[in-house]
Amino acid sequence: MIDRIRRSSRGRGVTPRRFRSRVLLAMLTVALVPLGIFAVVVAADLGAVTRSTVDETNRSILKDQVDAHQRQVADQAQALRVQVERVAATLRTLRDLALQGLQPAAADAQPATFVEYRGLHYISDGASTVLAGRPLGAPAFDPAVAGRDAESTGMLLGKMQDLARTDPGVIQDVWIADTVDTVVRTVPGIPGVRAALDRRSGTGPVLLGADGATPFSAIGIAAAEPAAWAGDPARPDASRPADASVNWTEPYDAATSDPPPAIGVTAWMAAGMGGRYHVGVDVSVGQLTSGLLDLHPAGEPHAYPLLMSSGSRLLAGGNPAGDEFGRLGEPLRLPPDPTFRAGLGAVEATGHPQALPVHVGGADKELFTAAIPGVEWVLATVVPKNDLLPEQAGLSRGIETGVRQILVHVLPVALLLCVVAYCLASVLARRLVDPVRALTVAAERLGDGHTDEPVPPQGEEEVGQLATSLERMRREINASRDAILAAARELEGRVAERTTQLRDRNEELVALNALAASLTRSLDPVAILRDALDTMRALVPLTAGRGWLQQGGKLTAPVVWGASPGTLDPDLRSVAARAAEEHRLVVRPVAAGQLVGLPLETGDGPLGAIALATNGAELEPRTRTLLRGVGDLVGLALRTARLSAEGRELAVLEERTRLAREIHDTLAQQLTGIVLQLEAAEVFLDRDQSRARQVVVGARDQARSALAEARRSVWDLRPAPLEQTGLAAAVSHEARQWQARTGISARVRTHGLPSPLSLDPETEVALFRIVQEALANAARHSHAGRVDIRIDLRSGVLRLSVRDDGDGFAAGELPPGCFGLVGMAERARLAGATLEVESAPGSGTRVTVRLPLADVPVPASA
Repeated sequence: MIDRIRRSSRGRGVTPRRFRSRVLLAMLTVALVPLGIFAVVVAADLGAVTRSTVDETNRSILKDQVDAHQRQVADQAQALRVQVERVAATLRTLRDLALQGLQPAAADAQPATFVEYRGLHYISDGASTVLAGRPLGAPAFDPAVAGRDAESTGMLLGKMQDLARTDPGVIQDVWIADTVDTVVRTVPGIPGVRAALDRRSGTGPVLLGADGATPFSAIGIAAAEPAAWAGDPARPDASRPADASVNWTEPYDAATSDPPPAIGVTAWMAAGMGGRYHVGVDVSVGQLTSGLLDLHPAGEPHAYPLLMSSGSRLLAGGNPAGDEFGRLGEPLRLPPDPTFRAGLGAVEATGHPQALPVHVGGADKELFTAAIPGVEWVLATVVPKNDLLPEQAGLSRGIETGVRQILVHVLPVALLLCVVAYCLASVLARRLVDPVRALTVAAERLGDGHTDEPVPPQGEEEVGQLATSLERMRREINASRDAILAAARELEGRVAERTTQLRDRNEELVALNALAASLTRSLDPVAILRDALDTMRALVPLTAGRGWLQQGGKLTAPVVWGASPGTLDPDLRSVAARAAEEHRLVVRPVAAGQLVGLPLETGDGPLGAIALATNGAELEPRTRTLLRGVGDLVGLALRTARLSAEGRELAVLEERTRLAREIHDTLAQQLTGIVLQLEAAEVFLDRDQSRARQVVVGARDQARSALAEARRSVWDLRPAPLEQTGLAAAVSHEARQWQARTGISARVRTHGLPSPLSLDPETEVALFRIVQEALANAARHSHAGRVDIRIDLRSGVLRLSVRDDGDGFAAGELPPGCFGLVGMAERARLAGATLEVESAPGSGTRVTVRLPLADVPVPASA
């Protein structure tokens, strides 16, 4: 808006200058006329200043001194931050080097020879030092692990030496640490490793953590949490956000200094592999601040600097900082003044610089602070207050001599000037403020949403041009609002349409998922067709539906839904027959909608058809594709059901043939032999009774053999243990025999079973055969070493599970040749139970049968 007004002003030539000239003339009139009169009075009578003027002068001088010192300490803080950023840049270069160059050492690497001292192990030379402790989770130091890590970091030795030389003196060493294997390599090497460890063992932090298992720094300590600094609002260039991945420690006495102490800090950061590797740079605070901190800032002989960490520890300082605030590296010894403590705490918490009054060393002083983002340090300059105040005794005496004369001459003139200034300001303000006030009212109304009220014109000057621009903006706002409302309505329509489409697709997916689940649960063709029609109802608006099965070359409709039979059956049968003959989706328009025929078939031929009566418009291509997909799924399910039925019939025929063959080969022949022997005995009865007795005994033995053979055949139909002892004992007997045959350990456990367990014979046989098939599968396919069988009764549900610890298989993928799982599922379904198979590669297989029971007594122990 301002730019448009300026461009409009330049286009109108000299006219826009009138308002500015009028404003300047009014201001000069109000200011210069009283000033000129006042200057005449002052020239005639020098010195017209009161005691308040002296105090204001002192405050102004003090403020200038404070601002000068604050700027100086801020400039020093900025210079120190540049040096800190150089160290952080070196650290990031080391991190990138570690990310790109760290390679795992060969597994067959030769273990390095470490020297053990004070519970730690090290290898040290002039180039580097490797320190190692106990790996995390390991019971003791492992030289092979430490040797591999030393070899891995040794590949970066040359580049680490180059980084250590980037800032001589400031960077004491660089290091890479493996926090899992507890190995640290520091470059250059630590001179006098044992002496350094001796110096650190007494008062310094433990080199590799409290238990020697968590390496962090060759000479560092635990990291300090970075403060959430807001920065210095007065210096945006010094308030840039620091790299949050760079961590700075609290100060410590460097273990490698000789003699100690020498104050050091460590900058470190994670370097990949989920934080396993840490890299760091150990920095000498004295070298870092060398040449950047003035011993006597601002030329004041009694002033000195202080450098504090975010943890209120003294990093560096000039004399007498040690006497007034404590030793280097130790927590600050602060005066008891709560105001000073609160102010310094606010600086450390927010990074906002302040000038804090403090009483230390027996004198009042000012502490000027500046923040160093990135390391969260605070740089301060301590200046005695007496050095900030000017010599004011002479100034006060000169002023006091003219106070009386000023009162006599200035008061009447001041009163007259006030009257004149008031009159001139009233007249000029009326002419200047009225147009601006009217424009302000119009802008407020526009801001409140009254865009239908025009902005009143204010002439041709600057205010008038601003009013014209405001009126043009009002018209543009109205036009834009109408366009935005129209676009919003269009967008709402599109969102609603898209939401409807997504809802339809979601319903289709839910229906397809439900169909897929139902097709896998049942092998009943009628249930399959019924689930298919339910899915069709979710995909297409239907009025009727029929499902036919292909039997003997004809279509039979076992599933009916919708309109009463007879009204649409001929048309539905016709469109279904056409779809089955032409092997494609058939759509026939009718008066009430459309008839849709869908063939149900596989590569082996037609299996049936589905006919639908819809009351909607023409089917979309996407809907046709969905219907064809559903038809393919249903056809595959019907084919599976047919194959299952054929398999059952074949099994029955095979069983009948086997029984007939066994009866013919065993029982019939043995009975024939018994008849012949009895006839022979009858012949010998009158001739030789002893011979007749022998023939009768032989017939008896042969009869017993035939009886045993008959029992064996009956066992194949219904196992004898089921007749004698029930399901639990029969399963235990079968498990013992299976273990004897296969050599695989088998254990049977029962819980909560009543005695006796009342089950109908067919159900008992089905459950027993499922156990037999599960054991056979475990022996043939799983390579198991152990099988657990559990039978329990809880809440009226009998649960039988067979679990092995074998190979297992992927969920949803039957292993080749495991048709027995289908047979087990069919046996469970016929018995009114459910079968669940759980398996995963390498996790074994669990087969669980759940059979709801009615009126089964539950024992008290259950």
